Amino acid sequence: MFDKMADIGQQAVYKDRWKILRQLESDLKKFDKIFLVLGEEKLLDDFWELLCDLEVMKEKRQRVLVLASPKRRIGRDTSVMYRQITEGESKQLCSLYSMYEFSDRFQIVSGETRFYGSLFQLVDVGLLSLRESVSALLH
Repeated sequence: MFDKMADIGQQAVYKDRWKILRQLESDLKKFDKIFLVLGEEKLLDDFWELLCDLEVMKEKRQRVLVLASPKRRIGRDTSVMYRQITEGESKQLCSLYSMYEFSDRFQIVSGETRFYGSLFQLVDVGLLSLRESVSALLH
């Protein structure tokens, strides 16, 4: 009986992962860049503000999707879209990020630079400003 329940649980995880992968593939067709923001709400707020204000966004007219767990209100007219996801979906996307090659169009933004090497390590040591790092992510 326990084996049957374990199989059902594994099938549910597999279906969820498959659904998330299909959604990501669909989003990659619609958007030029997708950012999965992990961690604290302050990082999301700072990242969001810079994306909405950057001159690069206005020049390039990129379609950008930001995925994150915190709920937020979008009060501006912008080409940057926000989608709230669950913690479970966030973990599944991290797992997919590690398993598949998405080039530079799907990226993880995290304060935990130990786990995901990023431009934010350069921000942490003072070699880049946050604005410069976000601008570099969009190129």
